[in-house]
Amino acid sequence: MDILNSTKELNHVQYFSVVERMYNQNSVEEMKNYAGFSQVERFRKELETLGRFGLHKHLDITLDRSDGEDFAASKYSDGKVDLIYSVSNTSINETYLNQENRKRHRRKIKHAFVISTAIKSNKTLRYDAENPPHCMNCGAPMEAQGDKYHCDYCDTWYVAEAYKYLLTRFFIDPVFKHRRYVFLFFLFLFILGVIPQSGLVDTKQWEKISIVMTMGVSVILVALFFVALGIGLYKLFKEKILLRKIRHHDPHFSKESFTSRANDLLGMHPEIILKENDNGKQGVICRSIQELQLTNYERKGNWEFVEFTGKADVLYLDGSEQTVRLKDQMDKFALRLGRIYGTLTPVHYAPDQFTCQNCGSHEIVEHEGVQVCSYCQTERPLETIDWVIA
Repeated sequence: MDILNSTKELNHVQYFSVVERMYNQNSVEEMKNYAGFSQVERFRKELETLGRFGLHKHLDITLDRSDGEDFAASKYSDGKVDLIYSVSNTSINETYLNQENRKRHRRKIKHAFVISTAIKSNKTLRYDAENPPHCMNCGAPMEAQGDKYHCDYCDTWYVAEAYKYLLTRFFIDPVFKHRRYVFLFFLFLFILGVIPQSGLVDTKQWEKISIVMTMGVSVILVALFFVALGIGLYKLFKEKILLRKIRHHDPHFSKESFTSRANDLLGMHPEIILKENDNGKQGVICRSIQELQLTNYERKGNWEFVEFTGKADVLYLDGSEQTVRLKDQMDKFALRLGRIYGTLTPVHYAPDQFTCQNCGSHEIVEHEGVQVCSYCQTERPLETIDWVIA
């Protein structure tokens, strides 16, 4: 999509209170009014997993207002779908409680980004005669006229569905993910500075030792740098070849949209991570995936498959309701997605949306599996729309 501008049209902070209420009420019913299918399913799967262990979650999101801005948002559009990508600097407090409201686990993130993506369609989606939309200006029910809605009471016109944004992505991303490595660096400097002052080692002798240590560490760091550079270049070169193979028949395929789809699928089916790591845990919640790397592409018959690896930000659960144990962790995983060969990535990828190949109706995905056009009832398998778990 082409970026139009920075925008204040939609403040995604409005979703924060809805998400917080969802966790407090332990229900996704209200969220269905604000979010698309994939995001609702991710939330539902998380609540379902917590419920199996007799837990519920209290989420507290506090905005960092030190810079005077609540959020930063960018708006994109292709004339059919408007997309607003928003980021807010926040502090997060996640508390996991049992049925007696006793704390079982807490995750505090002092500096975090809350990242949201919301979309709305400027093209006719569908019209439900029994439940028409209501005017945002006066609240009166509206009637469909062509590809627009019209309010007879205040004479306001709306493009179908264009008055409502749906949340399709909602991620909490810690700012300092690898701070433990920074600690090791400062620990090394601390040792170099403290030992000679302690009197345990002669000053001249320590100078010789520190020179040897510094040279040794430098050699190790240089070696690690070149090893990492070699591995990185190999992976990059291999991924470029795989991307070229896919784009040969799907020119608009992108790693970014593929990552978004993988995030949705692992959020809805986190049990894949349990099988992959086989660590004896009984439950898992996948918050997001990072460092996705394409590793293989192949075509078999009518299908094409992409294999990839990555790291998942997960919460593991183990034990019973009385003795449940929770642990935050970053874990590696490998996954294989497939789709029918010939399925094309839209020029402007928007999750949970597709066009009926029979009548051209602009439709929305509302469940997994076969989709049915609301106008001509044509069936379309999900694997002809987007990637699915293979």
